[in-house]
Amino acid sequence: MRPVHAHAAEGSPPVNTRRLKPVVERTQTDNPVRASLSADEFWRLADWARSPENLAYHVETLVSWAPVELLEKPSAVTDEAGHHWYLCKFRYFGPVRERETLILSVRSALDNLTSWRDVDEHR
Repeated sequence: MRPVHAHAAEGSPPVNTRRLKPVVERTQTDNPVRASLSADEFWRLADWARSPENLAYHVETLVSWAPVELLEKPSAVTDEAGHHWYLCKFRYFGPVRERETLILSVRSALDNLTSWRDVDEHR
């Protein structure tokens, strides 16, 4: 899977995570500090037309076999082209030596649900 700033398919525009905006505007008290992800966390953007609750249900059902959890309800974001995505934050909590293999298996399973783009870091 290519990072989110790369082209997903031939002819499709790139998605720049620095320009993603939450659907609900931030308040002045929000802290937009950039966070680097740990090796146990991975974030992905889902191309999903239904509700975030529906996406969370399908994701949790699909990956229930793996030591991976959805950290919070998927949040709606819009890219600079006006395309709507859902940001999903995942955390791996299994054995360290199997982390790479299991996360790759979860990503493959999720790819069968809908189109996804990886997010390396998010502000």
